[in-house]
Order: sequence, then C-alpha cells, then structure tokens
Amino acid sequence: MVDQILTKIVAAGIPAQKLTQHHYKYGPLNFYPKRGIIHRDGAEKSNAERGLDAFIELCRTYDLNQLI
Repeated sequence: MVDQILTKIVAAGIPAQKLTQHHYKYGPLNFYPKRGIIHRDGAEKSNAERGLDAFIELCRTYDLNQLI
C-alpha cells in the first residue's frame, strides 16, 4: 500500500517527502494515509478533505513561494 502511495505522489509530480511509513510531507502539508488525514503545519484542525487524491490536488494548488 505505501509503495503505491509514493508511486502515485511521484507520478503526479509532487516532490513530497516520505517521513515515515505513515507520514508524507510537502512543504507545510502533511498526509497520513492510514486515515487519509491532511493537515497543514500550524493549523488547529485537519483539512476537511481526505484521501490521497485530495492531498495531491492540494499540493498541486499550493504555492510554496508564499511561505518565503
């Protein structure tokens, strides 16, 4: 399952990091595949959308330059 997740993220062109077996990160965005949770660093609550497809879409629309 995890290898399929990483393969799909990479195929989508997202340079996310695999921090642990259960945690992927792109900039301030975190994805926890076991429950499908997407969380942004510093946010009080997790994103309402869930799942790998939602994480990929959010990464595609997120501008890392706005953090600099």
